[in-house]
Amino acid sequence: EELYREKERRQGAAEYRITVAFYEVHNERIYDLLLPREDGKEQRRQQVFLRDDGNGAKHLVNLRVFDAADEETALRLLFRGCRNRETTATPMNDESSRSHAILRVTVESTEQKD
Repeated sequence: EELYREKERRQGAAEYRITVAFYEVHNERIYDLLLPREDGKEQRRQQVFLRDDGNGAKHLVNLRVFDAADEETALRLLFRGCRNRETTATPMNDESSRSHAILRVTVESTEQKD
C-alpha cells in the first residue's frame, strides 16, 4: 500500500514501473511460483536456474516477471504464488512448505524531461 501511495505522490517527476517475481527454493531447486496451473490438475512446475553471466553477476533464468501497476494486481500475484507453493505434511504441521519463498518487487524509474 505504501509503495503505491509513494508512486502516486512522485508521479510528476518520474515515470515508475513496478514488477513482481515470486519463486521458491525447494529441495535445492528453484521454481517459479507465478506459473499458472491448470484447474486443480498437477502440472509440472517451471524450474528456474541460477546462472553466472561471466562477469560475476548472478541471474535467474526462466523466472517470469509480471507488471504490478497497482496494489490489487500485486496482491493477486502474491496470493497466486502462495497457492502454488510446495507443501507436504509433517508430524507437526499438515501444510508445511519445507521451502523458502522469495517475493521480488522491483521499482524502475525514468526521469521525466521538461
